[in-house]
Amino acid sequence: MQRPMRSMLRRAAARCSLHMPAAQGRAPIASFDPYRLDTTELPVTDDLYRPTGAIAEAERLMAASAGAAATLMLSGGSTAGVHAMLLYACRRGEAVVLPRNAHLSCLNLCAVAGLTPVFADPAQTAEGRVYTRPEAYARALDSHPEATAAFAVRSDYYGLAGDLEGIAREAHARGRLLLCDEAHGAYFNWRADFPNAGACGADLYVQSAHKTLPALTPGAWLHASAGIDAARLRAVLGMVQTSSPGFTVMLSLDEARAWMDAHGRAACDKLLLAMERFRKKAARLGYADGQADPPEGARYDRLRLVLRSPRGGAWLQRRLEARGLDVEMFDAQHVVCILSLLDGERRLRRLLRALEAIAREAGEPDAPGKVDTGLDPLSATGVRATRAARLSADRAGGREQPITHGASLSAEQPSADQGRPTPAANPAKRRARVQSSRAFSSEKPPADDFSAWDTAMARLPGLPNAVRKGKPEAGSVPPLFPSLWPPRRLPIGQAAFAPCESLSAEQAVGRISGASVGLYPPGVAWLTAGDEITAETAALIMGTPREQLFGLEADGRLRCVLHP
Repeated sequence: MQRPMRSMLRRAAARCSLHMPAAQGRAPIASFDPYRLDTTELPVTDDLYRPTGAIAEAERLMAASAGAAATLMLSGGSTAGVHAMLLYACRRGEAVVLPRNAHLSCLNLCAVAGLTPVFADPAQTAEGRVYTRPEAYARALDSHPEATAAFAVRSDYYGLAGDLEGIAREAHARGRLLLCDEAHGAYFNWRADFPNAGACGADLYVQSAHKTLPALTPGAWLHASAGIDAARLRAVLGMVQTSSPGFTVMLSLDEARAWMDAHGRAACDKLLLAMERFRKKAARLGYADGQADPPEGARYDRLRLVLRSPRGGAWLQRRLEARGLDVEMFDAQHVVCILSLLDGERRLRRLLRALEAIAREAGEPDAPGKVDTGLDPLSATGVRATRAARLSADRAGGREQPITHGASLSAEQPSADQGRPTPAANPAKRRARVQSSRAFSSEKPPADDFSAWDTAMARLPGLPNAVRKGKPEAGSVPPLFPSLWPPRRLPIGQAAFAPCESLSAEQAVGRISGASVGLYPPGVAWLTAGDEITAETAALIMGTPREQLFGLEADGRLRCVLHP
């Protein structure tokens, strides 16, 4: 009997998760059998779109925890909540002011619903991350009276949160609603150090419980502040979310809320302290804090772990993956990890052991048991990347003890099997791999190879000077976002549904894009449907592995509008 999904999930469950869902294999109170508890709308259960019983009570309790006037459960993830917020606030033909790091789900709804996205001018951090200041929202709202709402993101994948209170003041002073994508901030409801979007003035805000709390994917909440018509909001939600919402997902939302009400604040405080200790130890190994310098008017969520790798984010991600640790995302210079509130300290210890092992193999001066080799960490050319990654995987053979996250594990009753090493499938092959790796133990693994980005810059004329940054020996580091955002040539909805042809990125320069394209994660578009494809965005696409991009055809080509 072939069951590929079960096989895949069992393999994944045997690894150490440093990514969402934040339950990471552990139930907050007690595990349950989803087949036994799954049900539908009955007189003895309840109806999400006409709640009068348990769903209504669970939503009331969650609203109290969030300080909201009303809360709606979402079994379709924050995407359903984003769509419902926009449809509630805007009518066809109207506009909404967005930040440049708005999620793809927001752009898709604009295309389908006939809304015009107006982008507020972004600011950038020293690392190239984008955020939007209140004054940029003010300028956009003043210059676009057709915009009926402002939309903000807080916080992003890196934990960066802008001045939402300031944005709320600017929006409300002009009589506009403020909508907030707080998908990465569900635990803000219980944080003493970080108020949620509602406390900062958002009228509607969505939170993905599965991203930061022990809830099942894609469980989320849509919160409404005073003045919002909750009945109309629920009716709009029913238009964009399935008519058969998952009862086990809603159960997990209520379980997560109950656990957080009882333990959330203490758990957040405890993990915050553990992460600060971890950052100091990681820095001694050469992995600097990727949240060290927040820009003026912004701050970082310190429950999001961002490590700067001296040899590149992909370099570190590959070596962690070879040791059974999977991170949430990586960019050219960083890896991003999500820690569970249930056992985050244990996962930090596992991560630190892996970083120490990687540092020893790489000859880092501060690695335990190593002396300064005098070698420059960016001196490698990258031509040995594949072999070095393979060797790193070989050296890991069976020594690390995986933190399993099987579905039967609960926070109150840990599994007796947790932490046991996974046995090698073939001991003889394992010995051969280890012996083979010892022969290359003195080889210094290379830094990431950005030759594709270098090639793209060389082949495409007309790139802005800001793109041509200084080059370390391993190659120039591609930016996270364009230095000049592409101009819009067609309405997003017209372009998204127009007849298109497929062209390579190099051939597509100067054409109009028929799709939104960008990095995933975090799901942020470099260009949206209707934008002109500039040389810079083409270079970004050419210099990025296809599997890290959304919006491309299966062969990596771009959809270009045929007859605008």
